[in-house]
Amino acid sequence: MTDYGVDEEAKALRRTRVETYRLSTRINEELDKRMSGFEYDSQKWEKGFCLVNPYSSYMQVWDIFLILGLIYAAVVTPVDAAFLEPLVYNALFFFNLIVDLIFFTDIIITFNLPYLNPATGLWVRKHSAIARNYLRSWFIIDFVSVVPFDWIITAIAGDDIDSHSLRALRLLKLLKIARILRGSRIWKRWRDRVGINLTRLHLALYFTAVVLIAHWIACFLGIIPYLEGSTLSDSENWLGNYLDSNLGLDPEEVPPGEIYLISWYWATTILTTIGFGDITPRTNLERAIVSFLMLLGSALQAFLVGVICTLIAELNEMATENRITLNNLNEFMTSYDFPNELKVRLRKYFNYLHSVRDSARYQSLIHRMSPHLQDEVNLRVNASWIREIRFVQVAPDHELAGFVSALSANLRIEVYAPFERVISVGDHINKLYIVSKGLIVLHLESDLLDRNAAEVTHGRLHLRLSLTEALREELVRGQSFGHELIYSGIHAIYNVSTLQFTELHVLTRAQLDSVLERFPDTSAAVDQLVERNRAVVSDAAHESHRVSQQRNNSV
Repeated sequence: MTDYGVDEEAKALRRTRVETYRLSTRINEELDKRMSGFEYDSQKWEKGFCLVNPYSSYMQVWDIFLILGLIYAAVVTPVDAAFLEPLVYNALFFFNLIVDLIFFTDIIITFNLPYLNPATGLWVRKHSAIARNYLRSWFIIDFVSVVPFDWIITAIAGDDIDSHSLRALRLLKLLKIARILRGSRIWKRWRDRVGINLTRLHLALYFTAVVLIAHWIACFLGIIPYLEGSTLSDSENWLGNYLDSNLGLDPEEVPPGEIYLISWYWATTILTTIGFGDITPRTNLERAIVSFLMLLGSALQAFLVGVICTLIAELNEMATENRITLNNLNEFMTSYDFPNELKVRLRKYFNYLHSVRDSARYQSLIHRMSPHLQDEVNLRVNASWIREIRFVQVAPDHELAGFVSALSANLRIEVYAPFERVISVGDHINKLYIVSKGLIVLHLESDLLDRNAAEVTHGRLHLRLSLTEALREELVRGQSFGHELIYSGIHAIYNVSTLQFTELHVLTRAQLDSVLERFPDTSAAVDQLVERNRAVVSDAAHESHRVSQQRNNSV
């Protein structure tokens, strides 16, 4: 942007830069489409022969059924295998059938589910390739989880096998638990669609994992007596001995729920390495298993303490950083013997700075995105502010969105304490300011706290009436000020001060010129605006200055 036009060489250079920018934008758009092909071309995927779109609404519903099946397999199946009578045709039997049907259907779906090739970033749609990938990865676990082992054993052994031996063999049914590892596949499909604090999620998952492990160990402890061929009435196993000797109960008459609670109690004492000694192993197999579980519990406990400490530190990362900053600030102020009043103001400033760190973190996230995504996000975040600016409103429609996004990407954050001057009379205007948080007052008076000064309020901006209406109209739009940066050689004839802690988004003249080089039609429109309004701005500034002098003389 210039005030008197550009020469032909500059125009040619500008056109070259514009074409380069447009080409890079198209390339990034194509790359973004390739990385999320299902979302950009969902109709094409639906037409594939016997292919399932992993991002379709049908798969979202199916994932919910699959999650319910996994929860059932993780919680109910171990209890069924360890404490309940085998092959009893009750409601639980039919629930097991439904879960097996869900898992079997999922196997069929997975054979027709395209997968993302990590080497190329492309979706593999060929059925033979999908089948090979599935057979080499998760198929064995999925297949084992739907095999009805108790039915097969009963069919082979017939009436010769008793219920105790059958329950021991039903230990194979616990292989269904391995399918819970498939939950990672569902998570990959949902993590981009659900916004959640991952640190809190991981904390919840670790606590859930501890409870599940204790649950599984309790079920395993309950099935140990059957592994050795004994029964509950046999006092040579841990359960029979505890029920008979410690509680004085007939083991055969104790309901499964109470047996589970006893097993759960022992499992938690083993995992937490407490061991009250009221329940003890009775056989060599039980001693070996319990010794291994105690080692597992101590290792798990050490791992969880480390992980939980790390996650809690992540939750309080910003607070920890603020404490370190304040400690350094206090040491610095003490070393140079700052006065108490300045110490208080500096502490207040840095505490406020901590509260507005979100804006800086969000900008850091945006800068890590691809150019195409940056354009979309910048438009979403800052378009409502920027579109109120006078020189943005003259941009032609075909360049408006790109121009707004480019300006947004160049905004920087400045934070001011209460009653600080942002602009003083005579300063060269080379920045545009957008008020994000706080309050700003524009005034001609040197005394910011002049109680007799009338004001008109526009959102976060307070405008003293000593500024003429023409100047207020020309220099202030929406929640922004400093619009005269587009006029070369303009000096401030007013003051700008903060009324409280204030966060400003700032665009410099150099950044504006750099952006305008990429948008030639917008640059030409801004040049026309400058030539058309230069006299108006100058006259308004002189008028405001005259009004201010008259007011000062009257005082």
